[in-house]
Amino acid sequence: MRKPHIKSVIDSLREPWFIGSPLGPKYGVLLTDALALRQDRDALERALALGDYNVHTASNKNQRMALRAVLLASFLMKQHPLSLRNRLYDRYKDVDVPFLVQGFKHLFPAIVDTNRSSWAPNNLTDPTTLNPYLRPRDWTTGGAPLYRFIVHGVRHQSEVLDAPIPTLSRWLCISMCLLSNTKPASFSNHGLILGVPATNIITTSPSDQWFDNYAGTDRSIKAPGVSLSDHIIDKNLRIGGLLTPTQIINRQGTQAALQNFVGDALTEYNEIIVCGIPNMVMPFGGRTGPLQLLGTFIQTRMNGTLPGFYEGSQGNFKLVETAAMACARRHSVPLLYLPNPALG
Repeated sequence: MRKPHIKSVIDSLREPWFIGSPLGPKYGVLLTDALALRQDRDALERALALGDYNVHTASNKNQRMALRAVLLASFLMKQHPLSLRNRLYDRYKDVDVPFLVQGFKHLFPAIVDTNRSSWAPNNLTDPTTLNPYLRPRDWTTGGAPLYRFIVHGVRHQSEVLDAPIPTLSRWLCISMCLLSNTKPASFSNHGLILGVPATNIITTSPSDQWFDNYAGTDRSIKAPGVSLSDHIIDKNLRIGGLLTPTQIINRQGTQAALQNFVGDALTEYNEIIVCGIPNMVMPFGGRTGPLQLLGTFIQTRMNGTLPGFYEGSQGNFKLVETAAMACARRHSVPLLYLPNPALG
């Protein structure tokens, strides 16, 4: 009976000498999903056969398993034809385990491109349709309109409000949030409502991702020495690819967020990472589009009043409201007063 090389490779990913937990099993899921789309499993098994060997050491066995993993990922993730098997084998047969592990990781896409269509702008709410939110109102008896926005929360005195799109369009990766009427928790209590092309979505998480914004640079402060590409790969693998807006909302603020946990601690708000620079070629084949300013927002208590001080926005209520109002007026977009039960 032929040895089950594919299963052995996928099982080996959780071993400490290879990838280890928790990322190893996540790589395994991606390989398993790709394998399910193939009709040539027997041929793949044969391609992973390396023949007999004489030196039976742990190091030797690990090197052969890592070599099989590189071959399997080349066929499944890069979709190299099986006819290249011998050429790939010759390239990697004599290299050490650390090199093979790094090569294996680089065969996976930086962005796991699932559920992208669910982030199309027409699946989110147009702020101009929400006239009831154009002024503070008492919503304690219910009736608040439904909404889902992608927003960029800001702190008080943020210069982003002066020129939102020119500023954000210079940033490679921007921390945003999916704000909804059912889960209005946000990093900040005021900010921008944005139109974001689906191709600009990089990672999505129901909790804070602890993702560096990379504003104008490709180096991370939170992950020093880690390239932007590796930072994105790590987050995508831990999260499991793009989640849908509905998945984000349902898991946000619950223990279910642990399924996609990649941050420093579970938070009540979610985090969506967006590429701000237009016309960037993305790993999944599309290009990013331009961001659009659709409106600004400020949060109120459920009874429509504004708290004296906004902890999230880190500012006095009047100054925060004035800044959001000025941005909306300057750019001819609506300012929405959105109720948040957490404000009391």
